[in-house]
Amino acid sequence: MIDLPAGTHDAALDLWLAADQPMIVAVPERLPLEATARLLARTFARLVGPWLARRLGAERSREVMAEAWDACAGRTGTWMRSVARVSGIDADELAARAGRKPLFLVLNRVRRGDDVDVGHALVTAAGHGLGLDLRFRAVIPFEDEGWIRARRSGGAAPGRADLLGAEIDDLLARMDEDVDVPSPGDWRWSLREAASAIGG
Repeated sequence: MIDLPAGTHDAALDLWLAADQPMIVAVPERLPLEATARLLARTFARLVGPWLARRLGAERSREVMAEAWDACAGRTGTWMRSVARVSGIDADELAARAGRKPLFLVLNRVRRGDDVDVGHALVTAAGHGLGLDLRFRAVIPFEDEGWIRARRSGGAAPGRADLLGAEIDDLLARMDEDVDVPSPGDWRWSLREAASAIGG
């Protein structure tokens, strides 16, 4: 496991992309989400760039990417289609190049149910806007006490459920089973909410 800080150099991004299961940890707040959008855009460029360079030539591919970025005014949600338009390459072909490697999303410091929608929106935006195969695998609640306990050797207090530990176990199970976080309103979400209510 390698934990890379946000905004790392392209060499670190390549190392992350070479991992068996590259994870993006996002926080459902404006500035962290903007950083996540930039990371997804850089990921698209790193995945598609070499293929585009072989197809169009290195210089022309750089020009296409820059021109497309200007054409979409830096909006990651339309960048892939702008690259397709400028290069004359079908958007589905670009998406096939970008989506060859699954990426996994963990939403951290979630405070309310609406925040879960942010994770699903990121998956949709990454897929439609950049052709990335982003899979939503975990929701980690905002619980400072859980993180404090996790840093101590004792773990959860006796007789008290460890919410953070349960969410980490859920993440690992979702990774093993290749299952995404259900959206609010999905029957699986309703069962989970009911189970939480019964459990106290």
